[in-house]
Amino acid sequence: MDTGAGGLVGVGGVGWSPPGGGGGGGGGGGGEDQRLFSAALARAEAGKSGEAEAREAAEQLVAASLVSPVLKSLRESTGAAGPFAPGQGERMFRELQDAVLAQRLVKSAHWPLVDTLAQRVLQRGGGSATR
Repeated sequence: MDTGAGGLVGVGGVGWSPPGGGGGGGGGGGGEDQRLFSAALARAEAGKSGEAEAREAAEQLVAASLVSPVLKSLRESTGAAGPFAPGQGERMFRELQDAVLAQRLVKSAHWPLVDTLAQRVLQRGGGSATR
């Protein structure tokens, strides 16, 4: 990493100017970049539709109330002996591991139950969920 003229720091051939630090003649300055980034972030957050929010809520519900308990019962029924039994760390974080795995399973596959729940949430919302 080398520091060039005007406070620019070169990292792997890319110049970067620290915030508020002498940018050395670059157009609009850091404030303009920050304003543009904030505007883009606001547009992205506002673009999240009610359908996406309903689907996300349905995925969380299915993961927590259906998939996670099934994973828990499967883990408890293995009855592994000796060196294959779960260690202290696995027993301590088992519920967290099951919750994360359940969320990933529900997000990665097409679950008709998730679709049905999301549709019902939107219907009961009376259209107010879609902005």
